[in-house]
Amino acid sequence: MNKAEHINRSCHVLTKNLVSEIVFLLAIAFLLWFSAMSVAQVPLPQVPDGKNDDTLQPALQDGKWGYVAPSRKFLIPPQFESAGYFSERLAVVELNGRFGYISPNGRFVIQPRYFRAGPFKDGFAWVVTRKPLAPFGRGEYGVALFGQVTYIDHSGRELMRPFSAEHVSNFSEGLAVVRPGKIVGGCSEQVGYVDTHGQWAIRPQFDDARDFSEGLAAVNRGGKCHMGGKWGYIDKDGKATIPLQYDFAGQFKNGHACVKEAETWQLIDAKGNGVPVREDECLR
Repeated sequence: MNKAEHINRSCHVLTKNLVSEIVFLLAIAFLLWFSAMSVAQVPLPQVPDGKNDDTLQPALQDGKWGYVAPSRKFLIPPQFESAGYFSERLAVVELNGRFGYISPNGRFVIQPRYFRAGPFKDGFAWVVTRKPLAPFGRGEYGVALFGQVTYIDHSGRELMRPFSAEHVSNFSEGLAVVRPGKIVGGCSEQVGYVDTHGQWAIRPQFDDARDFSEGLAAVNRGGKCHMGGKWGYIDKDGKATIPLQYDFAGQFKNGHACVKEAETWQLIDAKGNGVPVREDECLR
């Protein structure tokens, strides 16, 4: 090989390596940009509300969870990595890194095949069917992407095909809050409500939303990632029954809900009529 050929071959190799490095750096730059634009905390599993319809209670022994009677005697031996309260006579448990549901006799009614799962409410429970990717880890700045969820009934039948979502909630009064999107725990998309047929009863159009209670749900417009915006109330047709004018709006209980407008707390009825109350009366 003469000197000119050697120089040409060396230049070719250097050019090829340089192109590969540029492509690699561009890919890294894109991922870092995407992360910066959509950083979201990876959510923890939802915690049951503490209510259960059986006397069995989850209990920990030697690093494993089982269920005890009121006497504190184990009726379901410790064997699970985690265990939830019984709800609608089923409890979500984790075995070998997967989640399923057991009955009060300790037998699996729905086999442990999910990556996360919530308690049964109104006949349905949310489950994670595809594990989210976490290219930047699950630390403080971790981003979980492309997980898929659905709802199941007591037999394990899926209510709808698994879909990508940033947030799902339990059913309440036949409707469940769902925020579609690719970033698990994110807030880049708007929120709507699905019904027990797996259809959009109220299409995504709100920036935040709470569960239905006594036929009304608090919704937000103008907020960003659970901050700011104004709250009001809608009915199950999605119609605003109380204007979106509050800085805070709680759930209706016994015909009344707590709201905050400017620095004033009120207890309002379903028509929006209110009387002033102290802050601690609403937040206790």
